[in-house]
Amino acid sequence: VDNYEIHIMPLHNPDGMTADQRYNANGVDLNRNYLLPDGTHSSEEIENVNFMNYANNHNFVVSMNGHSGALVANYPWDYTPVLAPDDEALKLLSLEYSTYNSPMYNGSFPQGITNGYDWYYASGTLQDWSYDQTDCIDVTMELHNTKWPSASTLPALWNENRESLMHYTKAARYGVNGVVTGADTGLPLNATVTVTGISKNTHTDPEHGDYYKLLETGTFEITFSADGYIDQTIPGVSTTWGTPT
Repeated sequence: VDNYEIHIMPLHNPDGMTADQRYNANGVDLNRNYLLPDGTHSSEEIENVNFMNYANNHNFVVSMNGHSGALVANYPWDYTPVLAPDDEALKLLSLEYSTYNSPMYNGSFPQGITNGYDWYYASGTLQDWSYDQTDCIDVTMELHNTKWPSASTLPALWNENRESLMHYTKAARYGVNGVVTGADTGLPLNATVTVTGISKNTHTDPEHGDYYKLLETGTFEITFSADGYIDQTIPGVSTTWGTPT
């Protein structure tokens, strides 16, 4: 965990936990209440508004939200059969979790992962909003086939998921990462990072200029752009999954 910034939200839906249901006190399923990429969904529940504000005020790289009722790592998109721009990296990131969770990897889903829409259609999910509206890749981890596992299962669940959590966090630096500064000032820039052939861009943290773009093994052309500066394109950037570049 050295040199990583890790944020933990123990509970997104306290109303639902208290009432033993997936809905909040307003009867709304919070994981169907996020704005869809096509703009057809509203996001009005206070829990989600607060979370979106928090996410938008940080520059998260990867995230996971834990559910139960199945045993699988579920990656975007949920709302469309069209594959996400980072589909290959999304699969590899999901495998970073499932591979180290033996019950998940050897369960009913091949290698313990699934594309969300391939599993079932869902609209307004947190992971679709996060991937579309922020630079954070979010994956939904279904951690137990029982929807409401008993407290006695927690020690075993911790042992099954501990290594997965570590490897998933470590993967935040796989692909390419670095710092973008102005050639004139040497100061960090608010810059856009574009990988040729991948329509989903990422951005630097304006305060520090650092960026992180998950990429599968391959060779890529990467362009850096910022207001008031000439774009810089670097061809032939080789990456190997499992090693930061």
